[in-house]
Amino acid sequence: MCIASKFVNTLGVPTSHSYFEEKLPRERAHYSKQTFDQMVIVDRWGKLEVSGHAYRHTYDLERHILFSKADLYALRQLKTPKIIKKVDIKYDKDSILKIFGSKAGEVFKALSSISKDDLLVVINSSQADSIVLNNIVIPKNVFNVIETEEKQWIEKFIPSVSEPSFGAERLMYIVLEYAYEEQEGRIVLRFPARIAPIKVAITPLVDREPLKQFAKKIYEILKEHYYVMYIEGGTIGKKYALADELGIPFVITIDYDSVSNNDATVRERDTRKQIRVPIKDILNVVNLGLNNHDIFNIGYPVIEHYG
Repeated sequence: MCIASKFVNTLGVPTSHSYFEEKLPRERAHYSKQTFDQMVIVDRWGKLEVSGHAYRHTYDLERHILFSKADLYALRQLKTPKIIKKVDIKYDKDSILKIFGSKAGEVFKALSSISKDDLLVVINSSQADSIVLNNIVIPKNVFNVIETEEKQWIEKFIPSVSEPSFGAERLMYIVLEYAYEEQEGRIVLRFPARIAPIKVAITPLVDREPLKQFAKKIYEILKEHYYVMYIEGGTIGKKYALADELGIPFVITIDYDSVSNNDATVRERDTRKQIRVPIKDILNVVNLGLNNHDIFNIGYPVIEHYG
């Protein structure tokens, strides 16, 4: 469940806004020995179940083994051996032939009809010097009970099953709820960079040449690595607003200085801060940003944003 918490946290839900709720025995499925629902605090309903975690124990494989008769056991190496005590039982054929003569065949038939474990139970439960099998009285002294000890380094077991079950639509809902924000009359989707559908946008400061041609050149380079969007039309402020509304973490802007200096600005969605980066370093900077590194502390000059 720790992994489930980390997973929901990577979707943008603060750790303090999710918790696990244990289900009562009557609320659990018949195959579950323990079940927890993962809850996320939401505005509309107060809380929303996003996943269920059932401890199915050995129920699944036990049923498969029962009906398929297949060996579905797992093996594991033990750090220290288990001492296994074994009890075997044998009978003296010569003694049986000597005692029963022509009827010895009936005795052997009776002995072959019972398992060694059951025979041992019969012998141990009898207080007399003989046992009775198929109405035949057999002396105990024809049997030899042998006890041995064996070191077992390999353990055979039925694996338990833990079943996490997530609802895709509910995960999408909490992603949108925790990402959505209205800021100065603008809608911003603060998707975590790892799950943002569009990773980066490219735009010219104004839709004129040679800025457009330069911007499309960068677009062609980055689209080999990410889902990239080329934005044109309107002022730079409207372009940034569109990118924010789509939840795009980074916008690369080409201005007139870019053409002469072979560089561009990289704008971060949540802070609106920008750095000026040489074109040859753009891919590396975007990679760092998408992996949650602070790109404003890696040595590139921070500049004023356009809007």
